[in-house]
Amino acid sequence: MKIAIDASNLAQGERTGVAVYGCNLIEEFARMQGEDCFVLCYRFSRLKRRRFFFRVSSPRFCTKIVQEPLHPLFMRGLDLYHGLDARLYRSGKVKKVVTIHDLYRFTPQAAAVSRFNIPRGSKNPRHGRSAA
Repeated sequence: MKIAIDASNLAQGERTGVAVYGCNLIEEFARMQGEDCFVLCYRFSRLKRRRFFFRVSSPRFCTKIVQEPLHPLFMRGLDLYHGLDARLYRSGKVKKVVTIHDLYRFTPQAAAVSRFNIPRGSKNPRHGRSAA
């Protein structure tokens, strides 16, 4: 199989959360035996952070810079596309999978009483400082 992984979120100096998950997942894929090939895709906007691209020392891995939306010719050669951070593309007939992190239930009532809905410039009674 030829599997593309959107590694754009991994291109950061200090990796946390999704980036740590993505690096661990890719390292596990590299340890697996088999003939699957992996393409680590980075969005064109991440090119300026290329020094932070996650590198895998395996001949089964390569890196590609892709422009949004993904080029149809690129997608045509894939068997599977994995979006690491809830981002999928509609182009192509390639099978897609997405990893979704931090699920929570959001209701209008919860938003109305949320401590995050403090008007700009007002004092937050919990912190005693301006929310602006």
